Amino acid sequence: MPPEESPKPEESHLKQIRTYEGDVAEAIKNQGESVVSIQQAEEARRKAAGFMQNPAVDSESHALLYAVLTLVLVALGAFGIWYAYKTYQEKTAPPQTSTPINQLIAASSLSKIDASTLSRQTLIEKINKEKEKDRSASAVEQIELYRNTGAAAELLTTSEFLTRLGSHAPSALVRALNPIFMLGVIGSDPPHTFMLIRVDSFVNAYPGMLQWEDRLTEDVMPIIGNSAPSTATTTIWSDTTLQ
Repeated sequence: MPPEESPKPEESHLKQIRTYEGDVAEAIKNQGESVVSIQQAEEARRKAAGFMQNPAVDSESHALLYAVLTLVLVALGAFGIWYAYKTYQEKTAPPQTSTPINQLIAASSLSKIDASTLSRQTLIEKINKEKEKDRSASAVEQIELYRNTGAAAELLTTSEFLTRLGSHAPSALVRALNPIFMLGVIGSDPPHTFMLIRVDSFVNAYPGMLQWEDRLTEDVMPIIGNSAPSTATTTIWSDTTLQ
């Protein structure tokens, strides 16, 4: 009897799993490709897919990016702190007051007179009119005398004031006086007009004042005295060192 034939194995319904090695063998068998050409093709494919990036380069790039972002955040934080501090200083700073250069003592109020075209008598009347204002017993009002008005207005110098006042002050005395002077009214019962004049040369100013005393009452009592100019001639002037 012929030998019995062994039954054929049933075909598997599972698809064969493809592997890279199998693909390589199949390519060499069917297409005659070499292992080197296959490796080159695979490398090209990986580069195209972006798989050939260098991890070390990526790490350095990320570190540099983090450093830049950190510096930017620190700079923004420092700027925010500085801006907040500056704003706080501006809001809490006391208001700045502009003090006139001719304010030789503290004054509570300020009055301005354009004396550029005033005669002696008109100037005296305007100064005396400031005495009539209501003020406390210790209030000090400063009177500023100007030539011209608006942007071209300038303070009268000591020499110009004495000239408009028609004074008989010696020229040597006038040259020894500083151009800056202060005119004002103090008190209210009764009010008193005062003049403060800086001296540049005491050596020349002192003898000039002694010489001016003969006409001093006539020149300045109409604005300083509280009585009529006709009776003010009895006033006796004295030289006193205050400090």
